[in-house]
Formats: sequence, structure tokens, C-alpha cells
Amino acid sequence: MLYLLDAGGAGLYYFFFALFVAFVLFAILAEAVVMILMKYNIKFKKAFLDSFLANLATFTLGFVLIEFVSDFFNSTDLFNLFVLYIMSVLMEWGVLFLLNRAKPAKQSFVVAVVMNVPTYAFLVLIGMGR
Repeated sequence: MLYLLDAGGAGLYYFFFALFVAFVLFAILAEAVVMILMKYNIKFKKAFLDSFLANLATFTLGFVLIEFVSDFFNSTDLFNLFVLYIMSVLMEWGVLFLLNRAKPAKQSFVVAVVMNVPTYAFLVLIGMGR
């Protein structure tokens, strides 16, 4: 349970939650745009839904992993960020493949690799990969 002992602390809690929501929206939109640019999903609604579901799976994996290997998530070095990138690619590749079975697995994999670049590049730029 989280206890905040002053009004400023409560304000910070909401501020960081808003930043988290903004980051999630950025990730979903950026990945949807990549899918459209790569002609994987041409329609925005389909690309957005696929991106949303892929990110939901990845965030779920992240929250489960935090429970079991929380020390790994306490470090923000470049190696850890790279491992998280690989895990995101593999999880999102699986989701994309299941949602788009008519497309070759290799195409889904390439899209998963490329669509995670903007998100992780942003994390590196804000200092997550020190």
C-alpha cells in the first residue's frame, strides 16, 4: 500500500501516473504508425487495435516479471533496456502473428523489431539506458 504524507506527494503520484499514461499512448500510436508505414496493417483502426493488444501483452509480461525479478527492473543500464527490448519484440511478434495469421511469421517479426524502435529510442533519450 502506498502512503503519501503530504499534498505535494499526492500531486507527484498523479503527475507520474499521467506521464505513464502519456508514454503508453505514445507507444501505441508510434507502433501503429510503423505498422501503417510498413504496410503491415493499412487501416489505422486495425493497426491501433493490434498495437494496443501487443502492448497490453507486453505490459502484462512486464508487471509479472516485476513480481519475480524486481532487481532487474531497478537498474536502468543499456544492457537491461536491450533485454527488455528483446522481450518486447518476442512478445509482440507472437501477438501480431496470432492477430494476422494470413501474414508470414517473418513479416510479423520484422514489424515487431521495427515498431519497438521508437519506443525504446525514446526511453534511451530520457535517460533510461544510462
